[in-house]
Amino acid sequence: MQVKRILMERGVRARRSLGQYFLIDDGVAARMVEYAGVGSCDVVLEIGARLSGVIETTPVEGIIEKIKDKGGKILDPPRIDQVAGLQMALELGYERVGVTVSTLADAERCRAISEHTVIFGVHLTGISRKEAEEFCEFADLITACASPHIREYAKERVILQAGTAIPIFALTPVGKELLLERAKEVEDTLLINTMRLPVLPEEKQPEPLV
Repeated sequence: MQVKRILMERGVRARRSLGQYFLIDDGVAARMVEYAGVGSCDVVLEIGARLSGVIETTPVEGIIEKIKDKGGKILDPPRIDQVAGLQMALELGYERVGVTVSTLADAERCRAISEHTVIFGVHLTGISRKEAEEFCEFADLITACASPHIREYAKERVILQAGTAIPIFALTPVGKELLLERAKEVEDTLLINTMRLPVLPEEKQPEPLV
């Protein structure tokens, strides 16, 4: 609980409006490290929540050099390429790999490469009905964004839901496990109950759904 102690000593509180969260439970952190299969000598690069919509990037040479100096691996040339990144991770010997994908083509290719990779569908506003149906066949986790079709087809497979306005659906047991691990970090009160999913209060849904 060293992080919690430091935060309290300095009077620092996370601001949800800024997407700030602090992991203060050592047990949860240990589970995350265990699941990721990383150790004290590995390099872990975090991208903040507010950057989750990045689809293009300009590589920063200084950061790339620091990653290389610490033994980290990057694509050459540096780029956002989920399929190539997954392939590299597997070739490096990692067995517990997760990848976020925003296109059906990437989801298909990633699943073809690895049956056990955790696939998280993101940024799916505007996806077609047919693509949404197929996407739900490949994803372990999927965010509904402002898509009516994801909401429609996820209900056939969802086993756990987080949130109601922009819900995240767990579609497989491993997706469910990851959502439950995330729930351990939530400091607010939680209600856990069995019910038919999805739960989508009309007044909370984005307008328009596209």
